[in-house]
Amino acid sequence: MSRHRRPRSRPSLASSFPLLMLAALCALLAASHVPGAAASQGDRSPEYQQCVESCVKDQCSSNPNWDDGMAATTHLPFILRATGWTCQDDCRYHCTHRVTNDANDRVKRIREEAEEAVRVLAEAAEQDGSQGRGGMSRAAQVAKVEELVQSRLAQLRPVQKQMVQYHGKWVFIRVLGAQEPLSVLFSLLNLRVHALAVMRLRAELPELFPLKVIYVLHALVSCNAWIWSAIFHARDKPWTERLDYFSAGAAVLSGCFFSLCRLFRWGPSHPRFTLLARTCGVALFLHILYLSIGRFDYSYNMTANILVGALHSVLWLVYSFNPAVFAARPAGNVRPLSRRIDDRPPNQIGGGGSPPMPVISPGMAAPTSRAARRKLQLIIGLLVLATSLELFDFPPIMRALDAHALWHLATVPIASLWYDWLVEDARECVSSGWWAGEGLRDPALDVAPHVAVAIERARQYAVQTTQSGHAVGVQLVNRLAALRTNSEREVEKAKELHVRSGSGVV
Repeated sequence: MSRHRRPRSRPSLASSFPLLMLAALCALLAASHVPGAAASQGDRSPEYQQCVESCVKDQCSSNPNWDDGMAATTHLPFILRATGWTCQDDCRYHCTHRVTNDANDRVKRIREEAEEAVRVLAEAAEQDGSQGRGGMSRAAQVAKVEELVQSRLAQLRPVQKQMVQYHGKWVFIRVLGAQEPLSVLFSLLNLRVHALAVMRLRAELPELFPLKVIYVLHALVSCNAWIWSAIFHARDKPWTERLDYFSAGAAVLSGCFFSLCRLFRWGPSHPRFTLLARTCGVALFLHILYLSIGRFDYSYNMTANILVGALHSVLWLVYSFNPAVFAARPAGNVRPLSRRIDDRPPNQIGGGGSPPMPVISPGMAAPTSRAARRKLQLIIGLLVLATSLELFDFPPIMRALDAHALWHLATVPIASLWYDWLVEDARECVSSGWWAGEGLRDPALDVAPHVAVAIERARQYAVQTTQSGHAVGVQLVNRLAALRTNSEREVEKAKELHVRSGSGVV
């Protein structure tokens, strides 16, 4: 009797996607602990130090008559002085390019000498026949040239044969005083996205969404981070560097804060919201304090930012695949909007009843559609891929475009997609009644008293219309009288509910 073997199911791309994202995040975290071997070897090299020393003596001397015959004393252009360049900074800038140019010329000269030596060797082999009939083949000549070049380059230090980093940075061509012009440009593009997001969040987020102010504040914190990013890439100073890193840390932490509040449904009146806000504030203060004392710990700063960013990405990634993971979390003292709207009497104007909002239990998962969750997965995947550019650092192309600048460029469309998703998600939370009760319980946002005033004005107009002889006014007065009674009951119910919520009774 033959037995049919059940075929093994191959893992699909969707099932392996979370593992791929987690692996990428772990790789980023591991990379933060790998020290850069060439981080400062350029500024430690004798070639660079001798160049800077000579340049400073020649061009930065306070004695206008100083001249050692190498260069005359010059004054910086206005644009450089306006962007904070000093004579010593200008000397360092030109020496990085001079040492790099010398390295490129040295490698080019070594290759030319190797090609010439192989050419002579090939001609000699062809004449004496030591390499067989026809002499040395073309492939053998190319291999011999590479062998000679590599043997010569192995005897040189990295600064003598390639571009290296100086003071932790690659060699860039400055534009209008900006040290890294493309990074400055892309930082300003990110600033534009977040600035537009501030106005969009204020205009398009529902007023009843409990985290509206938190979302707007996060966008403002992100704007501040990109402002200092542009300033830092324009002029690398100790104070601009620290403000850039501190602002970036604040933006990453604020993103994690509002994500935790949104996923676990912790509104401003929830005790865990206050606890989380204080915890994040203390963590940011201690983070800045530690980095401000003594030598700046670059490894710790990168590790801290990657850990917080990874937590943010992992939480949203889990939510995108299984929102029910967060469904069991209670909403605290916040009751869904549907609990109050379902008790309203139907609107009698027009002869029909307004359909009630769907009843959403606090234990149910957020009503995020499958398409929205797929879009969220795409955003997280793009964000992780963009961040991984920091792993594949390379010398700037044409001394202008490096991996860090590409990372800034990649975050421009990702940030726009992220804000689009946040707006759609907030609207879905409110429209479904999953999370909108908190705003209505605030007396400042309670619409019932305003409705009562509007109904009173309409009743007075209807009475005047009836007195003028219009028959339609009689029917309108009767309907408005019944609606006014229902509205007064709703106002009393809202006040009673507000008092009970304030005393902790649900």
